[in-house]
Amino acid sequence: MKKLQITLAILLISMVGLCQDVEQKQPKGKIYGTIFSNFHYLFGDENHYEGFELKRAYLGYKYQFDNNFSAKILLDAGNPGEDSKYEYTVFVKNAFLKWSKNDISLRFGIFTTNSFIEQQRLWNHRYVYQVFVTQYHFDNSADLGISFDYKFSKNFSFDASITNGEGYKKIQKNDKYKYSLGFSYKNKGFIARLYADISTKNDYDFKNEDILVRKEDPNEDQQSVLFFLGYKSEKFSVGGEYNNLSNFNFRRGENVDGYSIYSTYNFTKKQHIYGRFDNLSDSENNSLTTLILGYEISPISHIRISPNIRIVEDLNFFYLNLKIQF
Repeated sequence: MKKLQITLAILLISMVGLCQDVEQKQPKGKIYGTIFSNFHYLFGDENHYEGFELKRAYLGYKYQFDNNFSAKILLDAGNPGEDSKYEYTVFVKNAFLKWSKNDISLRFGIFTTNSFIEQQRLWNHRYVYQVFVTQYHFDNSADLGISFDYKFSKNFSFDASITNGEGYKKIQKNDKYKYSLGFSYKNKGFIARLYADISTKNDYDFKNEDILVRKEDPNEDQQSVLFFLGYKSEKFSVGGEYNNLSNFNFRRGENVDGYSIYSTYNFTKKQHIYGRFDNLSDSENNSLTTLILGYEISPISHIRISPNIRIVEDLNFFYLNLKIQF
C-alpha cells in the first residue's frame, strides 16, 4: 500500500509541475453513443437458436475543460448473462478525469484497459466479435484505477497502470491490485506491442464490512503476457497475437493460452471483406477454435452492416450485425 501511495504522489507532482500558463481552449462538451445489434441463426439446431438481439448500447458525454484537462463518462447497457434475473442492466463503463501534456497523459477513474486497444483498432469489428483478450476473459474491458501513457519518440510509446483488477462491474473490497506495463512500436503502418500484467492474490475475505478473515486456501497471483504484430495500409490489414494467462482466476496451475489471426481487404472505402481465426487451449489440453468470415458495407459513415458466418468447433452460425454510432 505504501508503494502505491508513493507512486500516486509522484504522478500528481509531475502533473502539477508540467502545467504552465498558456492560452487555454474554450470549454466544450459532446454527447455520443453506439449501438450493437444483430440477427443470428444456428444451422441444424432443433431448438431454434435464432432471433434478433440488442447486444450493447452505449451513451456517453465528453467534456474538454482546457488544453490539459478533460473528462468522460460512458454508460453501458447490455445483457448481464444467464445468472441475472434482468434482461438488461446499466453499468458505468467509463468515468475518468484525463490530464495530457505534449506526449504524456494520465487517467484517473474507470477507463478502458490498455491490454487490447491496439488489437481492437486493427481488428476493427468489435460490434461483430470482441478481441481475444476480452472475448475469453483474459482481462476486463475497463477497470478502476490510474494509468500513465508516454510517447518518448516518434515510433515508441510506453504505458502503465494500477487498477483494481476486477473490472467495472464490481466494487473492490480487498487489498489487491493489477499492475500492467506495455510497450508499442509503430512505423509506416507496422505495429508491434508487448504487454504484461500481474494481479496480486487475495488471501482474505470480508466477514462483514469491517472484519477480514484469512482464507483456508490462499490464491495464487494471476499473470498474463501478450505479444501482438500487425500491419495496416489503405487497401488491407493483417494482425496476429499470442496471449498467455497463468493461474486463471487465481487458481494454482490453471493456465490458458491462445492465438488470434485476423485480416481485412478493402474493395472501397465503404465495402470490405474480413476473416479471423482463434485458437484457445488450457493446461488440460482442452481447446476451442473459432472461424469468422464476413463482408461489411457502410452506406454512411455512422452505420456499418455485416453479414458473416461463424464456425465454433462443430457449430455453424449465420449473423447479421449492425453498428450505429453518433
